[in-house]
Amino acid sequence: MVEAPIRYPTDSGLCEDGIRVLRRGVRRLVAVGIRLRGGVRDVRRSVSRRMSEIGQALRRRGEAARTALRRPYRGLLRITRRVVRETQRSVAAARRQLRRLPPAAQGQARRALTRLATMLPRVRQVVRQTRGRIVHGVTTGADKLVSLFEPAAQILRRGKLHRPTEFGALVKVQETEGGIVTEIAVVDGKNDAPLLVPSVEGHGRVFGRPPGLVAVDRGF
Repeated sequence: MVEAPIRYPTDSGLCEDGIRVLRRGVRRLVAVGIRLRGGVRDVRRSVSRRMSEIGQALRRRGEAARTALRRPYRGLLRITRRVVRETQRSVAAARRQLRRLPPAAQGQARRALTRLATMLPRVRQVVRQTRGRIVHGVTTGADKLVSLFEPAAQILRRGKLHRPTEFGALVKVQETEGGIVTEIAVVDGKNDAPLLVPSVEGHGRVFGRPPGLVAVDRGF
C-alpha cells in the first residue's frame, strides 16, 4: 500500500479546498487581463464562519451533532455551488476574451483554464457526495473522492489498530528469492487475497515454471 500525501479527508475540508482552488484559478485569469463582470467575490469570511460552526457542532454527540451539522453544512454547500457557477461563467468569459490578450498572457490564461477544467468536475463531485451524506445520510460510495489533488486515492481499511483507515493505492510488488522484481503494479480493489493466484501464474509465464515456494504478507 502506498499512502497518498493528503490530509485526512472531511466533507467540509474538501469543500473548503474546492472553493480555494477555484477562486485562485479565477484570480489568475483576472491577473493576466481577463475582465469579469462583478469581479471576484471574496467568500473567505463566510467559509471560515461555516467551518467554525461545523467544528462546534462536531463537539456534540449522537443525534444532536447530526442535527447541528445540517445548517452550517448546507450553508457551506450553498457557497460551494455558487463558487462553481461563478467559476463556470468566468471560464466562459475568459475563453471569449482569450484572443485579445498578448501572447504571454494567453499562455498563462490557458494554463489557468486547463487547471479549472480539471478541478471543476472534482468540486462538483465533492458537492454531490457531501449533499448525499448530510442531506440523505449516504455514507458509502465506490467513487468517493477523498482528495482534489490525488483523485485516484482510495479508502483502504487495513485493520491496523493505530490507523484503521488509510488513503492511497494498493501496489503489488512481486520479486524472486534473489530480489529481482518481476512485477510492480497499482491494482484495483482493496483486498490482497485475489492477487495471489494471478501472481503465481504470472511468475510461471516469466520463468516457464511455477515457483517452488511462495511467501506473502498477512494480507493474502
